[in-house]
Amino acid sequence: MVEDDVKLCMAECCDQFLAFLMDYMSIVAQEQQERRLKVLYYLSIQPLRVGIRMNKLIFRIQVMEEEFYLGKREIVEYYYPDKIQKRFDDSITSLYQETRKKIIRMQQYEWGEIRNQYAKQYITWFYLMFKNEVSSILTCLEKCNVKVSENFKILFGEYMDRAVILYRGGADK
Repeated sequence: MVEDDVKLCMAECCDQFLAFLMDYMSIVAQEQQERRLKVLYYLSIQPLRVGIRMNKLIFRIQVMEEEFYLGKREIVEYYYPDKIQKRFDDSITSLYQETRKKIIRMQQYEWGEIRNQYAKQYITWFYLMFKNEVSSILTCLEKCNVKVSENFKILFGEYMDRAVILYRGGADK
């Protein structure tokens, strides 16, 4: 029952994300046409820790050129999965209430750690969703006429720390 509910929510989140991505890639394509953005090497999808502290799921979506660390222009958008946000907030709230019944003097840092561990489950669902939708993401790039390099990569996680490569151009073709 719960698993079916989660699958339904994630399917709705997937549709919402792909619509969001089409809008975002239209902006990216416009920037490329105006020559303010070169060929893309990376699409980065990062869950933000600050969102978890606020009981929110927030993903930072960013495209990067080859020398992104030298770039002056950054195109970043934030994806809020509205379809599952209430479920996440309700479950975090009920978890907090149940925990407070059992642990009377819980410290704020302890609650933060519990919340982070719980949020990992949701982030894992999103990781699996993004991993399963790589072909849809690539189709979106194609439809918007976004120019990507032969070695284009789709990353999930913090690209400077622990990113997982969901797609690697050239190797997957």
